[in-house]
Amino acid sequence: MDEREEEQEEEKELSNPFNSKIIVLLFSVSLKMLFIPAYRSTDFHVHRNWLALTSSFPLEQWYTEETSVWNLDYPPMFAYFEFGLGFIAKWVDDDMLILDSIPYVSGAAIVFQRLTVILFGDLAIFAAVQAHRASAYDLALLLLHPALLIIDNIHFQYNGFVIGTMLLALAWLPDRKTAPLGVALFAIAVNLKQTLLFAAPAVALFVLMSGPILQSAVSFSGVFLGIWLPFIKQTDVLIKRLFPFGRGLLHSYWAPNAWALIASLDIFASTLTGGRPSPSTRGLIGLAEPFVIMPNPSPLVSLCMTIVAMLPALFYLVRDGENQRTKLLIAVSHSFLSSFVFGWHVHEKALLLSILPLCLVAGNHDRWGSVFRVLCMSGTLSTFPLLTEPAELLPKYLLFLGFAVFLASTMNRNWTLIESVYCAGMIPIEVYSAFVHTKVLPVGYDFVPQALISCYCAVGIVFAYCKSTSILLSSMRASKSHSDDGGQGQPTQLKRD
Repeated sequence: MDEREEEQEEEKELSNPFNSKIIVLLFSVSLKMLFIPAYRSTDFHVHRNWLALTSSFPLEQWYTEETSVWNLDYPPMFAYFEFGLGFIAKWVDDDMLILDSIPYVSGAAIVFQRLTVILFGDLAIFAAVQAHRASAYDLALLLLHPALLIIDNIHFQYNGFVIGTMLLALAWLPDRKTAPLGVALFAIAVNLKQTLLFAAPAVALFVLMSGPILQSAVSFSGVFLGIWLPFIKQTDVLIKRLFPFGRGLLHSYWAPNAWALIASLDIFASTLTGGRPSPSTRGLIGLAEPFVIMPNPSPLVSLCMTIVAMLPALFYLVRDGENQRTKLLIAVSHSFLSSFVFGWHVHEKALLLSILPLCLVAGNHDRWGSVFRVLCMSGTLSTFPLLTEPAELLPKYLLFLGFAVFLASTMNRNWTLIESVYCAGMIPIEVYSAFVHTKVLPVGYDFVPQALISCYCAVGIVFAYCKSTSILLSSMRASKSHSDDGGQGQPTQLKRD
């Protein structure tokens, strides 16, 4: 074979992974388009309202206008994003840009909003996978994750777009040449959704270690100030909108975290002691003291617990002997998991922030497979109460089972008995919640199915947090032992460059 033929063969080999990713991308888009006519949650009307708000009112009124109950409570960059979509929306259906307290729905509006979720989400994730030099398998884990499909493409949100933007930023940070650009993009991502702030400690520490510090600081500050400058006189209003601590510790549907387990214990304890009924079962938000027996934490206590919980990830970042990009993804995932388990007024959707970065790690690192699988299964089951219509039962079950089979057949090493039993236990939990409960308990116990699913998933998610913490701590001990041996030990072999 001559030199030219060898070059052609090499180019052909390099193009195959890209072709595989294109196939995954096209399949993802095609699958998600099937959900265009599916059930739409209140979030669909919220985002339609934000389209109208940013298109119909001057920028100074975006965070003060209250014609509708669906006030803008995302950071300014997302408001700019909605404003940009408005230029296209007016050519699709001009009526969707009229701000009103009454929800507006039309066929054109539905198709337009659904397509923006699909296109921006899938393209952002595809770009991130390319930047990370990840495989088509990793892309499939991201784009076809059932929790993401349920939350974004049925329930309706833009998590794929927001998290994809963050993942792209993380891909650029390890290279000193692109780090300032990555920091700037991270500033944009944080201003798309404020919950991404929980990744800031890990990102800041990573930049301090790898640099360039000055250029990155200038880049982040410049972008952040540029985004906020038009609202500088409304900072207090924005802070209250973005961080509504008055909503209480628990969401109306408990997120499956440590507080859900404590809430269930509180209900059990108050019942045994004959005390007043726990208010956490009423499906209300804004409860200053949701617990009757157990101590009620303040937002500051919740924040301190979250910071302490994410410390292993920060210590892990400074260890030697691991690929920098992999370390950053793991640290960010663990930071988000910490904020989910111990955070204030957490939504079940926030678990995606921890799951999706692990999609780029778990396929190549067996020790993270157990954490990833439990998070995936628990995170997906916890989204089931979002879809209450009978027409959505079959799609959500098919998505869940299909992904479970996919994981079992491709990420099947190191399955434990506990993990298998736990995942199998999800079946009777869902069967009872969806089909049995209304037949065996009278009216007035509507909270039971959601609480049951939330608590069961919380067990898995807290287990995943503990397992993640254990892996991080053992990795640090191994690194210290290797250093004490003078570097004579065998370094951990990584499967990803």
